Amino acid sequence: MLTTIRTVPLIALCLFGLGTSGYSHAFCSEPTMGSVSVFGVSSFSSPPSPPFCLSGYRYSGKHSCDEWELSSYRSEVEGYVEGYERYQAEARNVAQRFLDDANEYSRCRINEAIDGYNQNFR
Repeated sequence: MLTTIRTVPLIALCLFGLGTSGYSHAFCSEPTMGSVSVFGVSSFSSPPSPPFCLSGYRYSGKHSCDEWELSSYRSEVEGYVEGYERYQAEARNVAQRFLDDANEYSRCRINEAIDGYNQNFR
């Protein structure tokens, strides 16, 4: 019973502190830039190579490719492009989260300064 009586004033003091705290007692967390994953980007360093059967197409306008070779090459290029599009989207999202966090951090620090200033004139 003694511990219960001692903890009541402590709890009341904590609740009072929470109710009277403002931005000047808040913790502003400085943002960090996230990273962008290259996972899922096929052949990240270079695009797919065209099949050998297309080697003369540039000069003659003709090729010796079977339909499956063209289809396979097209699928590889589409996968490569989609991988980079996902990479771009992820990079945009990471940058936007950082921008949002930086704005929130700036507002927090500004509010700290204003609250600190105002507390001196109460």
